[in-house]
Amino acid sequence: MVVLLAVFALVQTPTIRHESVSVMALGKTFAVQLIRVPIRHFRPVIGLAKGRMGEREDFAAIARRVGASAAINGGFFQAYDSAKPADSYHTIISGGELVHLGNVGGVLGWDAQGNARLERLTIKVGGDVGPRGISRKFYAYRVNHSVSTSNYAGLLTYLGPPVERPLAPAILVENGKVTSKGFSGTLRPGQKALVFRGGEAYLADRFRIGDPVVTTVTYGSGDDAFWRSVETAIGCGPVLVRGGKADVRPEYEGFTEAKITLNSGKRSFVGVSASGDVLIGTTSATMRELAAVMLALGCREAMNLDGGASSGLYVGGKVVDAPSRPLASVLAFVPRS
Repeated sequence: MVVLLAVFALVQTPTIRHESVSVMALGKTFAVQLIRVPIRHFRPVIGLAKGRMGEREDFAAIARRVGASAAINGGFFQAYDSAKPADSYHTIISGGELVHLGNVGGVLGWDAQGNARLERLTIKVGGDVGPRGISRKFYAYRVNHSVSTSNYAGLLTYLGPPVERPLAPAILVENGKVTSKGFSGTLRPGQKALVFRGGEAYLADRFRIGDPVVTTVTYGSGDDAFWRSVETAIGCGPVLVRGGKADVRPEYEGFTEAKITLNSGKRSFVGVSASGDVLIGTTSATMRELAAVMLALGCREAMNLDGGASSGLYVGGKVVDAPSRPLASVLAFVPRS
């Protein structure tokens, strides 16, 4: 049995509410910091640290730069070694483009009209290089992820980390054609770089200067057409609620650490109500407890985000729950024009 006990308004704007909510679920009471975002007035956007993948930045700075009326921290990332890039572990779609690929957890996405869907996707990136009829296939299992492994097949865009030579010689694609092999530096909008190392290096031989390149993305969904229309998506997990029912399977989604699968801790979450409005917030719970809390709050879809030292909430120009470390990404909501 789940019961909503009390709501005390702390901050209120004409359309966004920040509340302190006490929720009873599974025989316990949970103190929840909650922000309700009416999707008809606000659209979701992804804020990246310093405007690109692999960086870290103050939570409020990211939120303010993207013009957020409300924001919450994003998914898990490499947070424990500041000497390494802050690589995300999950999928991110921004401006309709796949800007990071990760097949752990779930993905919550919105199209331009604010329609939302939460799924456990299996995304694949591939394509063809060469003239029609004699084109050659390639694939990439990284998107805008640092080139830090001996075996690597990856796609980089202007939102990714810089390409360094000789560590990561890359094939430069511009206006849909191969313009050079061995590019290094920072990419511009409209440019892509394909990097193949180690056991994947043979793929580079399939590219020739002047060849046309077509890149394709499939989502492994029952409705790929929806995901091709998605403007903004955040990946993390585990999934908590789907179709108005608890659906918590962290091990199935690739999570193995006890702090996710079993233990209680500070959590950040994002949910979608029956009306399509978005709920973001923080509390302390196990994942199964958090799913029960989401149901009590009226969510038909809900997903866990990064937690602990990363948990943060921002509303009305202020941080109302502060993370204790810089972040790699945030999920923000900006006014619809």
